[in-house]
Amino acid sequence: MSRLPKQLRLISLRPAPNQEVLACVKLLGLAEHQVNQFLALFPRGDVMVLTAPTGVYLNFYLKRFAERFGEVSDQSQFQSLLTELKWISANCSEPSPFIWRFCGRQLDLRHRTAIMAVLNCTPDSFSDGGKYFHPQAALEHARQMVAAGADLIDIGGESTRPGSRPISAQQEMDRVLPVIEQLRREDEVPISIDTYKAEVARAAVQTGAEIINDISGATFDPQILAVAKEFKTGLVLMHIQGKMETMQIAPAYKDVVEEILIDLAGKVDRALAAGIKDGWLVIDPGIGFGKRWFDNYDILNRLTELRILGLPILIGASRKSFLGKFLSADPQQRLEGSLLANGVAIGNNANIVRVHDVVETQKAVRIADLFYRRAWGVAADILEEQFQ
Repeated sequence: MSRLPKQLRLISLRPAPNQEVLACVKLLGLAEHQVNQFLALFPRGDVMVLTAPTGVYLNFYLKRFAERFGEVSDQSQFQSLLTELKWISANCSEPSPFIWRFCGRQLDLRHRTAIMAVLNCTPDSFSDGGKYFHPQAALEHARQMVAAGADLIDIGGESTRPGSRPISAQQEMDRVLPVIEQLRREDEVPISIDTYKAEVARAAVQTGAEIINDISGATFDPQILAVAKEFKTGLVLMHIQGKMETMQIAPAYKDVVEEILIDLAGKVDRALAAGIKDGWLVIDPGIGFGKRWFDNYDILNRLTELRILGLPILIGASRKSFLGKFLSADPQQRLEGSLLANGVAIGNNANIVRVHDVVETQKAVRIADLFYRRAWGVAADILEEQFQ
């Protein structure tokens, strides 16, 4: 069974002043008379309908709909649609119900956004130009990021910037394994290996990594799923159009978010079929990976639509070129744009932000979390406890 609903798409979730959450969904494949028959199942006002050139949309309060579900669930004509709506009501009524589990540990994402810090052990990174290529420099930077408040360290040994060429698994392991090994000796911070190669992932996990962050979503090397299953690692599945060498030559979409959603749903289905547990997975829409500059803004604005997959969402917008296009700035001068992009993402249901500038991001993310979670009615005492 596919994770992606067949008869609807989630459009938005908005907290309301009455401590309810107002959901908007788009209906797929229902004729006009069927829409009217469906609405007749509910008391007037419980479900509001909007007909637009782009389709038919329903607006309803999650809690109120859930209370009505038992009264109408015997309507066989609409059973599958009602089941999908019930799932949304049960799983989208709070800002973040997620606990990410990996290698016997867990990261609680329910009350604050996690910061994944980037550590590029490469000579040709777009963001730092090889500044942390040597192991001692990488280790010192990792220590600084942990001290600054990073929740995770994401270590990569191969540049995946547009136009980059692949390197061998051995080259990649030579770059990352010494850093992972020493960092694990020094600190308990969760370590993620940024790779799409099963061989590298296995060696990294055996050395101390607990999460696999795969830009291909386990499509470049499907054996990476077997590694994740064997070691019970966390697994980030990302969307990418094409490969690094070609992804920015001519990316094209009719509806970028819908196409990302379908792609990620397929990757999630394959991971689950391979024995990966639901709680190990995180999804990433792949900002900058085979995207036109404006696609990245659309993804951040419509990020809530990905919540229909029922998994935590990771965003990696930090220092990327879509920000530099309008700031006229090189990667090291894109801090303000990166902070704002992460704030927009958090307001639209991001759970993890992958960043280069941990000190500044830690401060900005905490304030964004307070705005976002208070809007959802999270109790002040819970927030105070989280942010102390």
